[in-house]
Amino acid sequence: MRAMRYTCVLLLAALGLAACSPDVADTVTIGGVEVSVIIADDARERSLGLQGHESLAPGEGMLFVFDDAEVRTFAMKEVAFPIDVVFIAEDLTVSAVEALDVGDVRLVSSPGPSPYVLELPQGWAEAQGIMVGSVVEVPD
Repeated sequence: MRAMRYTCVLLLAALGLAACSPDVADTVTIGGVEVSVIIADDARERSLGLQGHESLAPGEGMLFVFDDAEVRTFAMKEVAFPIDVVFIAEDLTVSAVEALDVGDVRLVSSPGPSPYVLELPQGWAEAQGIMVGSVVEVPD
């Protein structure tokens, strides 16, 4: 009986963790370069962002998906590594790339309405030639 209870507790814990995990592994193409992304498409996932992640590898990012296009404001909010915040305009082009360092308290905002925001390892976008005007293809 005790073993069955223990198994049930473990199973429920595993299910709970799975339910809390963001959707993983989709691909975005930005400026012709593929990026493997974690999708943050609900309020909880967007609020947590990259908190708790140790880093992002080159070619990895987090794609914030919104139900509408509005001016978006982002901050570091306890992210443990430097990032670039890439704002994506309604026409699916990059409208701005803002670098944020660990401990940075600045808020950065999109220059116009953005239905998507992509966070990448700092400097990676520039090294790939990704800049304002780069075309973005997002998953359906």
